[in-house]
This record gives sequence, C-alpha cells and structure tokens, in this order.
Amino acid sequence: MAFVLLAILIALTVAAYRFGGKDLLSPWFLMCLITLVSFLLVLFNYAKWEVTIYPKFVLYIVTALCSFGFGCLLIKLSCPTAFSRKTQRLSIAEAVVAIKYPALLVAVFSLFVTFGYIGSMFLGARNALGGGSFTAVLRAIYNVQYDPGFLFNQMMEISVALAYVSVYQLFSRIARRGDRTSIFLLLIPIVDALLVCLFSTDRNKFLQFAIFIVVMFMLFYRENTKRSHSNRFIVVIVALIGVAIVVLFFLLGKSKQYTSSFLDQISIYGGSGLYCFNLWLEDFQGPYLYGQSMFGTPISVIEYVLQTIGLHVDFGGIGINPIDEAIAFTTANGYYFNSNVYSAMRVYVEDFGYLGMMFVPFALGLFYQWLYSRVKRKKYSCWWILYAILISPVIYFPILERLFRRLHFGFLYELVWPSLLYYLLLVMPRRRRAAREKARQTCCRRGENRES
Repeated sequence: MAFVLLAILIALTVAAYRFGGKDLLSPWFLMCLITLVSFLLVLFNYAKWEVTIYPKFVLYIVTALCSFGFGCLLIKLSCPTAFSRKTQRLSIAEAVVAIKYPALLVAVFSLFVTFGYIGSMFLGARNALGGGSFTAVLRAIYNVQYDPGFLFNQMMEISVALAYVSVYQLFSRIARRGDRTSIFLLLIPIVDALLVCLFSTDRNKFLQFAIFIVVMFMLFYRENTKRSHSNRFIVVIVALIGVAIVVLFFLLGKSKQYTSSFLDQISIYGGSGLYCFNLWLEDFQGPYLYGQSMFGTPISVIEYVLQTIGLHVDFGGIGINPIDEAIAFTTANGYYFNSNVYSAMRVYVEDFGYLGMMFVPFALGLFYQWLYSRVKRKKYSCWWILYAILISPVIYFPILERLFRRLHFGFLYELVWPSLLYYLLLVMPRRRRAAREKARQTCCRRGENRES
C-alpha cells in the first residue's frame, strides 16, 4: 500500500501543477507537494520505523487532497483569470510610488522591541530556574516555565511583523532600479526576527518566517523576471534556501538540548505526522467531537473572556488539549519512536470522521484559492504579505493543524500587526505623495488657464 499511495501522490502533484497553470505557488499544488515530501520521509525510514500503511489511511489522504482541489477548482472557475493587459504587464515601478522608506527608524525600533522581549524572556526564565547555562535557560523557556506577559509578547509580535515588512521592502528594493534604501538597515529587522525565534525556542515560528521569505521571493521574482524557464531557476534557489532552513532548524533543536541525529530530527518532524496519523486512524472508533477538536482554542478563548466578565459558561473548550498526546513504541529492530506531531487531518477526523476529510479540506480549498486570486489581482500589495503568512497551514498540512487550532488572540496579532505596519510605512506615504502630486498638477493647470 505504501507504494500505491506514493504513485497516487505523484499523480495528484502533477495534476495539481498542471491545473494551477504550472504555478509553483498554487495552493493545491503546494498541498499535494508537501504531502508527497512528507510521505517520502516516511518511506526513507521504512525499515527503521517498520512502516505499515493501512488502506483506510490511503483513502483518507486521497479524499482530503481531492476535496481541497475541488474547492480550488470551484473558485478558479468562478473568478475570472483573464485580466486586462495593463494589469498583466504592471511593473513594480508602476505599482509602487517611489517613497523614502524610513529604514533607519524601522531598524532602531526593531532593535528596541526585540531586545526588550529577549531581555525579559532570558532574565525571567533564568531567575525562575535559579541560574544555569544558556541552553538550560532556553530549555526552561521551551518548557513554558516563564511567560514574559502581554506587553513583552506584543514586542515579539511587533518584531516579527517589522521583519515581514522589511522582507517585502528588501525584495522591492532589489527589484526597483534607483532605490537607494540601505540593504543593511533592511536586514536588521530580519536578523532580529531570527533572534526572537531563537529565544522563544519556537521552531514553528522560525519555519513560518522562512516560508514567508521563500514565498515573497517567488512572488517578486515571478513578476519581475523575463526568463523563459523561471520555474527551474526558482526551484534551484528554493532548494538552496531549503538546505539552509533545514540546517538552522536542526541547530534550533540542538539549542533546546535535543539529542536526535540530523536525519532523525528532520524525519520525525516532517514525516512522523503522517505516519502517526496512519497508526492512530486504524484504531480510532470515536466518539466524534463535532467541532471541539478543531475549534477548541477559540472556544476556550470565548469561555475565558465570558468568565472574566462574570458569565460562567462551559462550551467544552477549556478541557480540550491543543497538543496531541504522543504515540510511542519500540520496533523489533530496537528503534524507539516517540512523536506528538500529527497531521491536520487527525483533527478533522476526530470531529466529523470521514465526512471531515471531505468538507473541511473542501472549505480550505475555497478559502485559499480565493485568497490566491486576490494575490494575483492585487500585485505588490498587502495581499502578498497576508498570503505569505497564511500559506503556512497548507505547508504544515501533513505535519499538524496550524489554522483552526490557532484561532486565538495571538493569531490575530500575527495578521493585524503586519497589516498595520504595512499601512503606516508604505500605504500612507504613497497616498500623501499621490495627493501632493495631484495638488501640484491642479495648480499647474490653473496657472496655464490663467496665462491663456
């Protein structure tokens, strides 16, 4: 069954690639591709994990991918893809009004919020631990022994949001001729975001930031290149970036005192989600939770807010654990396997069984294809930033659930801060410049009329 599923995944990936017009950022193609890569990691450990693939698992995987693709198809058929020639040929010089980006101010502010957050995290965790080495303090932070509080957590979110805008502006600076914004200053918020990932010990945040950079590179390159084989070049560059990301991911694991080897860390993180879902699915008999697993986090937030104002209600959300319990076993060859990383599909099955594999991915396909249609229409806009942020649940689909279970205030901050900073730093100056230019032209026309 393992190689039957492999053949199906390859066929679906090729079909999604052609369906998306050979677009490497098409949501369905990305979901099929990442599922294929994750399953290849399972096959890479076929003997070590003593892999057994069950037919039920194959049916559920194929159903989820096809349902997502069907949702994408409906949106693609309903949204016109043939835009005007002016829109298709829109260059960055036409789309972005030349403004002086406040790179120095952004860099200084980024340093302030970043080191404010890092200092609070490190000192607070070290005091709670009673001293210790650098890695021991990072491990204490990872074990959630210290929370710096709302204010410092917002510093973290602002630091990452500044990095998002800086990445966008960096690629804009590279694409635009005549832009003399300092690349060094643009890199400072990006480095700050990497430091935040290190001290927060959140490897998922690091991967989300890395995904953001890769997506922004692909968007800018695709719009500004004249190469006939741009996809090949993109694949080569993304592969090189991917190697650097994997190495940094491994080093972040070492900073948390993980002892697994390089290949084991990558295999367990990237492949065990699918395989553990395969094992879990074979034994799962219910009962269904009817939304409590998917929406456990937002339900808990609503309950908490209502209880703080004196309304004691219980929707069943606070008891739901957003972290999946671990599956652990020892194979006959002596290899010990322990993972609590599941695919997003486990959540859908917990709530609705096989119907969850049909309707939830279908709804996701509708949403992501609609979002991507906005990306294509609104070039060089905040939609690019939002898509690069929100695409991570698709990339994480075979690993864990990164959308519904993250519907809390922190997820809201992840979207609001980049959007607000984009508006303040890029949209408002452009509108002011455009208004001044319009006023100048109006004055010139009035002067010409007087002379005539």
